Amino acid sequence: MIESDLAIVPASGILFEVLATKCKVISGTYIDNQKIFFDSLYNLGVSGNAGNFEKNSIKKAIIAVLKNDWKNENLIDGKSKERILKLFLDAKNSNSYRGYKKVRKSIN
Repeated sequence: MIESDLAIVPASGILFEVLATKCKVISGTYIDNQKIFFDSLYNLGVSGNAGNFEKNSIKKAIIAVLKNDWKNENLIDGKSKERILKLFLDAKNSNSYRGYKKVRKSIN
């Protein structure tokens, strides 16, 4: 995938792998539980739309993606560790966490 110019994959875990390589991607769905995931990434503009992978849908998506100049450079940036840690620290320092600690102490 790293050496590819374009990948065509379903809206599943492999889509994240392709996005991590910053490769242009066309995605679609073949089962219902992929639809929300696909719609979210398509609406961000990081994926072409292959629909349900019918030949005509793939052809249209390839033409659209190759005409488009978008890249997936900022979607997966390797900084999730810092963002998740910040979420935990913010939660720990929030009033709701302090209230939770008081309730927990009173139960014990």
